[in-house]
Amino acid sequence: MEFESISHKRNEYINGTSDMKESISKYLKHYKWFILSAIVFFLIALIYVQFQIPQYRIETTLLIKESEKGKSITDLSSFENAGLIGSGENILENEIQILQSRRLMTKVVQELELNIKYFIEDSPYDRELYPTSPIFIVFDPEIGTIEDLSASFEIIIKSESQFEINTLNNHPNSVHDFDKEFAIKLGEEDFISKGKLTIFVNDSFTPDLIEKKIIVNIATVNGIVSNYLDQIVIEPINDQYSNVIAISLTDSKKNKGIMILNNLIEQYNADRINDENLISQNTTKFLDDRVDLIIKELIAIEETAEQYKTQNLINEKEGTEYYLESSSQNENQAIAVNTQMQLVNYVLDELSNSAANELLPVNIGLSDLDLVKLIGEYNSIVLRRARILKSSSERNPIVVNLSSQLEGLKDNIYSSLRSLKSSLQIQINALKQQGGIINTKIASAPKNEREYNNIVRKLETKNKLYLFLLQKREESILANAVRFEKAKVINEAYSEDMPISPKKKIIYLAAILLGLFFPASIIYLNDLMNTKLQDSSDFEFS
Repeated sequence: MEFESISHKRNEYINGTSDMKESISKYLKHYKWFILSAIVFFLIALIYVQFQIPQYRIETTLLIKESEKGKSITDLSSFENAGLIGSGENILENEIQILQSRRLMTKVVQELELNIKYFIEDSPYDRELYPTSPIFIVFDPEIGTIEDLSASFEIIIKSESQFEINTLNNHPNSVHDFDKEFAIKLGEEDFISKGKLTIFVNDSFTPDLIEKKIIVNIATVNGIVSNYLDQIVIEPINDQYSNVIAISLTDSKKNKGIMILNNLIEQYNADRINDENLISQNTTKFLDDRVDLIIKELIAIEETAEQYKTQNLINEKEGTEYYLESSSQNENQAIAVNTQMQLVNYVLDELSNSAANELLPVNIGLSDLDLVKLIGEYNSIVLRRARILKSSSERNPIVVNLSSQLEGLKDNIYSSLRSLKSSLQIQINALKQQGGIINTKIASAPKNEREYNNIVRKLETKNKLYLFLLQKREESILANAVRFEKAKVINEAYSEDMPISPKKKIIYLAAILLGLFFPASIIYLNDLMNTKLQDSSDFEFS
């Protein structure tokens, strides 16, 4: 019984092997068709690839640098628990949103004139001329903006001085001279009634371009901006604690993509510098106003001193020096404290009169470093909120959160100023009491001399405050001259020599496999149909 089972299995294996050999031989006898089909499909794939415009991936890497206070965006975690600012990850996300904003990309498109493309007729596809074209068009400034214009036309170069233009809108071709204005109707805009355009010859123009055709495509700026915003990818590198972000873009021209990414970073840094200038300008204006006020007060005190001397015949050399030396230490302390008190009052006035979300002056000489730090953080959030509002709305959750933070910071600044003012007032009262003791010691001095000394002290206090504010104004002007770029480029924009599409190897392999599958499927279907016909014949015969 066991022997019969083994024999049966051996017969099944032999029969299966025989059927497999028969199936393989059935396909192999048509091997010429397999080879021919693979060659045909490979040639079709080869032609397809030749007509595809190569696309390249352009990349750059940059570091979002530390702020003007010397702290990077991830070093602000100590303020998160206080609810003053968001997390470092959110701040980095804000910077990414600014880089992806339509506002910055619009500036890039306008500066690089990406809405106007030049192509030279070529095979198998027209070749784009960028960054330089042998010709370029300039519209009459009287036309105004052409950002909403969408049109396409052909220029056939007839000679080094003339060209023929075809507007592709059923209008007859016309011949014009280079570097001379002419009227033309393009798209939906009638430039005949609004102005003219001129086609200039560039330095790259050569005689071998004669009789060549150049296609000019003009697209709307908004359309080009939307197209690049869809293509650009900005994401952080490593993890949420990294300040390094990668920017990538896909384009058919490597040099164009490189210029776009470089210009985008330039626009981003320029935006940052503009924010820094706003703070410095605001602080300088604040100091200018205070300097003007001090000058008026100095003039008034000097006039009072002059009149008092004239009326009372005061001689400054008769005892003033002695009395000033006796109370110099107390007066110097009083001057310093009074200076701080006036600065506190200035900031309180500015805070009360300033509108919501308006920058506050910094670096004006306040001695309370914590208060200076609070004002700096307040200005930083005001600028961040303003940048986000340029490409968003008041309803944006990030804007709402920043507004809430600003309200809390403003209350903290008010509280700190009031506390500092109370502390300074206590010091002033103590110094006045000490000054009263000193004054009792010099009570024997003539009344006129004592009153004149009071005027001199006021004048000296105002002079020192005036010089102090002048110094701070110069520091603010110097700060305004410094250019602090927010983004530091780690890897310059670059692209690999190999395009990312079309993927030639994959297309060729798929074509060969499809070429082998096609005749195999035909042979299989043919055998299947023959088998069914044979089964049908056997059934009818029976």
